[in-house]
Amino acid sequence: MDDEDEREIQRELAELEEIELPSQLDEEMEAAPEAPIAAIQYEEDKDYSILAHISGRGALSMGSDGLWSVGSDMSAKKWSMPNETPFLASIEQDSELMGIAVLRGKMCVALKNGEVRIIKEDDLTLESVLIRRPGPVWDVDFNPDGTQVCLGTSEHEVLVLDVQTSDVVNEFKGHSEPVITVAWDPKGEFVASASFDGSVKVWNVQSGTNVHTFDDVTAKDKNGDIDTNQVCR
Repeated sequence: MDDEDEREIQRELAELEEIELPSQLDEEMEAAPEAPIAAIQYEEDKDYSILAHISGRGALSMGSDGLWSVGSDMSAKKWSMPNETPFLASIEQDSELMGIAVLRGKMCVALKNGEVRIIKEDDLTLESVLIRRPGPVWDVDFNPDGTQVCLGTSEHEVLVLDVQTSDVVNEFKGHSEPVITVAWDPKGEFVASASFDGSVKVWNVQSGTNVHTFDDVTAKDKNGDIDTNQVCR
């Protein structure tokens, strides 16, 4: 390593030391210094990271004026694009949040207690509870026009709900373990789901049929178990 390389490393370390975190995050870090940390990272002129949640499986969704994140600290938090004050807002819930989807001013959150809730993004008030399941709901996603929500359940199913009536429009069965990630395609014709069984399945929303299955593709940790932190849309 020459002198110029060493000077560059020192400059980068100095820049990292100058980053100031919101006071709320400082308090959380002091309260649980040993806990794992979920981070949000994106690029502008350079990589930029935010300490988002102290622990747990996180999820992200872009809102109307910021990026929303959820974690096992039972909160959803909104972040701006890179600037001096990235933290914008937070809402607390009474159960661990597993998944989040935001579209047209509405947030849909999946909770460990089995509920799926619709929350208004502007004033963060509860609009409705779409469903209560016997086990955790792992993930949610809006269809393109925001009229329906799909969700992955601990009962190995994918459900499609009507946002206005809470009616179950369709249900997809075929996984042998909990469904931990779901995503709608941009045209609203298909839903993809990933499961602890190691597979990703694609479903025709109208007919409810499984049109394709990718076996043994879900990320696994060093012990061979499904790694929920590496399952993404």
